[in-house]
Amino acid sequence: MFNENRSIKKGSYMVLIVLLLMVASCGFKHPDMASNDLDQLAKNFETSPSKAKLYIVRPSKFGGAGVEIFPTVNQYASGTLASGSYMLIELDPGEYSVSAAGNLQDPGAIQIDAKAGQLYFIQMYPKVKISVIIALSPGLQIERLDPNDAKEIVMGLKRFNSVVYEDYTTNPPKEDYGDLYFMRPRTFHGAASNNKVCPTVDSRVVGCIEMSRCIRSSAVPGAHIFSAIGKFEGQRNLELVIEKNKDYFITVTPTMGWAYPKLKLELVDPAKNKELVTDCMNK
Repeated sequence: MFNENRSIKKGSYMVLIVLLLMVASCGFKHPDMASNDLDQLAKNFETSPSKAKLYIVRPSKFGGAGVEIFPTVNQYASGTLASGSYMLIELDPGEYSVSAAGNLQDPGAIQIDAKAGQLYFIQMYPKVKISVIIALSPGLQIERLDPNDAKEIVMGLKRFNSVVYEDYTTNPPKEDYGDLYFMRPRTFHGAASNNKVCPTVDSRVVGCIEMSRCIRSSAVPGAHIFSAIGKFEGQRNLELVIEKNKDYFITVTPTMGWAYPKLKLELVDPAKNKELVTDCMNK
């Protein structure tokens, strides 16, 4: 009898916790969610005589619902998409590659030849993989949608804010540019999940790296801002003036935070970090 009452009380507490969480979530608004006015404006699906309009759609799905993805256009970070959301980006006519960054395994891309006065719809969402050995990062399901079907899907989603750039120039040629090496040292934080970190140069995603890995890129001579895509507490950027034909070694390290990890970017001296630098250049 005692055990039965104890079980009933325990069950009541669990129900109460669930109800409290449901009530709290009713008033939650994602910080990247656009205003209702902007949402309704996008759902008019009006074309522009001088621009192409790109809708990037993420439908509500149970698998991977807690995984945020970060759509990219020509590698430029365009914002955040949570489950059940979409974003709208206006583009000049031209060719673009649409993909996503984040803790994803080998995300694919969709190529579009954007025309003024046209609407384009691309759907993407994490494709969860199951492994009995290790929790793998999800893949990315990405595909173009028929406009008629897509409009119906968008009507049931919430609009998220997007970042639009005046110039979507892709990675420049390497001649007379500074070489960048982004390195992620092995640390205790994140060792269990080994989530990928995606460094950026002036909001352009150069790639995503796991622990003990590095990635190479380049930048035109001049001032640049280095960061990483994702949610970090007290986001920290690194500002450097790049010189041509010079190598730069930058460590990108997530550290422990409260709700989100913190991010540490540091320019390292090759002479004082020979093992780390040599290992990176040999990969």
